[in-house]
Amino acid sequence: MLAPFRVRRSGLLAVFYGVMHLAAVAALLISALPRGAPLLIAPLLIVHGIVLMRRATLADGNALAAVHVDDTDILLELVNGRRIPAQLSGIYCVTGLQVAHFRRQGRDTSPGFWLTVLPDSAGPHTRRQLRTWLLTVPLSLTSVSTQIRD
Repeated sequence: MLAPFRVRRSGLLAVFYGVMHLAAVAALLISALPRGAPLLIAPLLIVHGIVLMRRATLADGNALAAVHVDDTDILLELVNGRRIPAQLSGIYCVTGLQVAHFRRQGRDTSPGFWLTVLPDSAGPHTRRQLRTWLLTVPLSLTSVSTQIRD
């Protein structure tokens, strides 16, 4: 039904954090703090820099990592490893993308949430246009249903 959606890692952010921490370590080692304080602080900053680089290469813990669909269940997997059972309450095909409306299983009164699946063939310009369109057009069941295509 829905193709798996993977979160892309931010390599540029990881490089930025790494460079900034290396610069801080170098500044501490060069500085003239008394009694070897730079030698004690530098390993802590290095470990902290490694932790930040690992976090930068991962997406936000609540970001969607994958959608697992089989005959009976739909599981939404988050980056932090949490799996949320969901039920599909509507799917709408608009030119160039799919919009799905999910609710948590057993919670019919919740407003639910929307998942937009962009095609892999869409380039950065097309994705930017679709993102702009989604942010400007109020998305509701009535407005999307008028744009359904087979």
